[in-house]
Amino acid sequence: MTDTERHTAHARTSLTPPDTTPTDDAAPLVEQVPAYAADPGDHEAVFNIFLDNNDDWEKYRTFPVESAC
Repeated sequence: MTDTERHTAHARTSLTPPDTTPTDDAAPLVEQVPAYAADPGDHEAVFNIFLDNNDDWEKYRTFPVESAC
């Protein structure tokens, strides 16, 4: 029996359920709202959080900020 066959046989017979106990580092629950009730939120703040967490990205505007309104 080859390694691939042995791994396949083990995968088929391994019926132990996964550990589903909640942990402290689990993602928070997201509240779902109907599309008509959702607001755009503060997209600039979300983008800034993204930039803080991803150092290889940076904010670059292709237009002057004054003309954005």
